[in-house]
Amino acid sequence: MTGLEIIKATTATAGEIADIISQPCPPVIPETCDRLSCRECWLAWLVTGEPPKEKGPSDEQTAESEEFATAQTTPHAYTIVRNAQELEAVLREVAACPEFCFDTETTGFDIFNDRIVGLSLAVRPYEAWYIPFNESNTAEYAALIRPLFADEKIAKIGQNIKFDLMVLARLGVEIRGRLYDTMILHYLLDPESRHNMDALAMRYLNYRPISITSLIGKGARQLTMDMISLERVAVSYTHLTL
Repeated sequence: MTGLEIIKATTATAGEIADIISQPCPPVIPETCDRLSCRECWLAWLVTGEPPKEKGPSDEQTAESEEFATAQTTPHAYTIVRNAQELEAVLREVAACPEFCFDTETTGFDIFNDRIVGLSLAVRPYEAWYIPFNESNTAEYAALIRPLFADEKIAKIGQNIKFDLMVLARLGVEIRGRLYDTMILHYLLDPESRHNMDALAMRYLNYRPISITSLIGKGARQLTMDMISLERVAVSYTHLTL
């Protein structure tokens, strides 16, 4: 089992988990460990359950030329949920799982004035659903997803999950149960590195996500998420949630 699987299988509280990963060394310690700088040891244990592999002398030299997998080269199944009936079927499937990933899309980053335009859910690698929200269905969809997010038996996983919590709270959706934020977890393990999903995906999954700027642009001509093709949003951000 990987370190993450071991932690998720326990009944440890968030504070107890923080105590575990704040120790100098992980449970699996390589013979060469100096017990002073165990950042790579912790990362390896959480992801693989084993000590880190020794890096070859050419690793850094070949890093820049390494080819990453992309949405175009990786088989995937992304589904856009078109109505309440389809959403109910998706929620039943997700509710049968012990955990799920989720991500919200909004018109901007102003939590008080911007509105939700989509929600993505995933329970399996490379498979996910995207639920478009608009002014006519937001109240109905919020009522439908409320029981799933309130179920304390189901763990919730996200990237920068605090923002998503606030977005859903404005809809009256309370999130209960165990939460896993990949951004915070990586900060605890490697505070000096970048923690955004693009960087994490390329480093640990050898996968290059679709850049946000390629979707909405930047500067004066930057678009908002409600102005982008739903298919493109689903393919990019649902995969980041995975």
